[in-house]
Amino acid sequence: MIILASLFLHLLFFVISQDYKLSEHYKKSAEQEMTWLTEELIAPLSTMDRVSMSVIADRYIKHDTLEFVGIYDDKETLIVPVGQETNNGHRQKHTLTSGNKVLGHIVIQTPTVSRAKIISENWVFFLSVLTLHIIIWLIYGYFARPDEALTDEIANDVRDRLLANGILSPHLQIDTKHDITPKTDKPLKVGDLIKPNLDKITPTDKKATTPEHQENEHTTILVQLNFEDPNSLLGTLGVHNKSAYFALCEQLLTKATKELLALPLLAGVVVDNVSPYTDTGTTITLKATNDQAKVATASVMLAKLMLMLNQIVYDKHRELKRFCLPIRALVSDIHQKDAIVAVAKKHRENPLILISEPTLVRLAKHIEMGKLLDPLTVGERESRHIKKVSESISTHLQTVRDTVLLSE
Repeated sequence: MIILASLFLHLLFFVISQDYKLSEHYKKSAEQEMTWLTEELIAPLSTMDRVSMSVIADRYIKHDTLEFVGIYDDKETLIVPVGQETNNGHRQKHTLTSGNKVLGHIVIQTPTVSRAKIISENWVFFLSVLTLHIIIWLIYGYFARPDEALTDEIANDVRDRLLANGILSPHLQIDTKHDITPKTDKPLKVGDLIKPNLDKITPTDKKATTPEHQENEHTTILVQLNFEDPNSLLGTLGVHNKSAYFALCEQLLTKATKELLALPLLAGVVVDNVSPYTDTGTTITLKATNDQAKVATASVMLAKLMLMLNQIVYDKHRELKRFCLPIRALVSDIHQKDAIVAVAKKHRENPLILISEPTLVRLAKHIEMGKLLDPLTVGERESRHIKKVSESISTHLQTVRDTVLLSE
């Protein structure tokens, strides 16, 4: 806009200055030519020689500075008009005398200053100014355009502020950089989302067998999936409807966990325990069976995956007028379970992460995380939230999501 305004003002001021310059030029030329006309017309006007006056006036009218010459007698009668008289342009009138006798009057008029003519006569200048401003605009666009890192930083800052003010709903925090709809021509089996096959859900799904080895806080991480139910809507459901809803949630979690941990990236990570769904939600404990297993990456991916699945199920149930709740996902070390729940009561980021610093460093290789705004407690200072996942992690999540939704 500044460059456009600069171009407009340059052209405007140039035309105005040329208009003023030409007007002054016509005025001075008219004064000079009036003096010459007066000297030449005294003799023919005293004898009323109209032919001579016409020849003299016609010679002056050929100059570019005059558009009309009118010669009047002493009775104000126009006797010799040369050129075209208009209401525009600079106009001068002079009385011719011989001694004490008035011979007549001379009226001259300069051409009207044409701005279109100014533009046409100075097209090289106008084209040069336009080219210059286009070059400036291109240079500005090259240097001033924010790079991807700055764009992401601005987007994340806006997101953080919206979350801090409670404007952005936590269950809408899906990675907007990637499509959340299944990328396949196979139709989505909505029935799998609404009517879970209760026969397929067995107690063995809730607890996986893991190799015997010593547990420690660095190889075991807890994922909490809590219902967002501020109005206590779960309490209004009947026993059958609540059981069916929990069964759907358990079925999605079982399929999601199975498909996710089957990824080569997460080799060595197993499910240590899954608590039954209650009105609060559920907890999943993931454990590493070897030193190379990426249990933190698996935990954050599971939390993100369940948010993506929940968003699709939530939207579909709302569309069909069925009961469904959004969820909060919390990832933490086992001994930080209660601390991250306390942090989640104040901060709306989803998912929230509260794990040891060395684990955060390893996790940062795949996931970009941000700190919480205005932390007041140790838990808030040490908590993180996801700002962006790598392209490979995003691709894995989309693939697993589609597999879970389209599975029988």
